[in-house]
Amino acid sequence: MINSISAVTVLLIGLGLGISYKVNALATITFLILYLASIIGLNLIAGAVVLIVKQGNPIALFTSVASNLLGGVVFPISVLPTWLRYISYSLSLTWALSGA
Repeated sequence: MINSISAVTVLLIGLGLGISYKVNALATITFLILYLASIIGLNLIAGAVVLIVKQGNPIALFTSVASNLLGGVVFPISVLPTWLRYISYSLSLTWALSGA
């Protein structure tokens, strides 16, 4: 929820600064649904681990940070070494962000 609020805030600030967004709504919704379907299993496993051990899940935090770094959220995957780029291509986040 917090990430959604942040994303909307950034988009609204961009609109306030005069940035025009050209978005294909159908493609955006399609990629969002496909991305959510691809990560739901991992999220269910992470939630189950939290319920079992009754504390925060450092493994889920690590995988989240790693996927953000390797998926192209922080910087483009083109700057990664070749062997890390291949790992990046195996993440659904990479494909969701590229829209391909």
